[in-house]
Amino acid sequence: FDDLNEVGIGWKVASTLWSGDKSLGYLICDNLISGRAQKPYERELISLLGSTFGHLIERLEAEQALHETTLSLHEMVNAGNTGLWEWNLITNEVQYSAVWKRLIGYEEHEFEDKHENFLANVHPEDLPRLEEAITIAIAEKLKNTAVEFRLRHEDGTYRWIMAQGSVYTDDDGNPIRLL
Repeated sequence: FDDLNEVGIGWKVASTLWSGDKSLGYLICDNLISGRAQKPYERELISLLGSTFGHLIERLEAEQALHETTLSLHEMVNAGNTGLWEWNLITNEVQYSAVWKRLIGYEEHEFEDKHENFLANVHPEDLPRLEEAITIAIAEKLKNTAVEFRLRHEDGTYRWIMAQGSVYTDDDGNPIRLL
């Protein structure tokens, strides 16, 4: 039966696609072609599929929203001509954005993402002050700290840089990243 109208011999099961306590739709399965009796596990299986599909839909929607937010953030950063960097204090890996590299005259592939590479391009007179500022920021877990120094441009000249950063910690309060 479908809405009290006989449509064939067999069975039909509907399961709600749940996302938390929100219904996203329904999963409907039937066996009207072969007309065999429903097996005991089939109703539970359809219910599990409905729940699984609901979670998958929720995840896809969340991934889409994250993707759109990331694109928007990327566009804002590019519009502001702001160079971004991230330093993983655990692995010592660093990433410099394409804008950051472009501000000192490099194409993205021309400046290797290594902290040592960055330090090698800091003006020798500014290096001790910069290293001290970094050490203090990490030790005190500072947010929104700033330091000015000269950094060698690709053309060999030095340019004044205003670097701003924030230290991020793990759940135990240990510094893990500097952005």
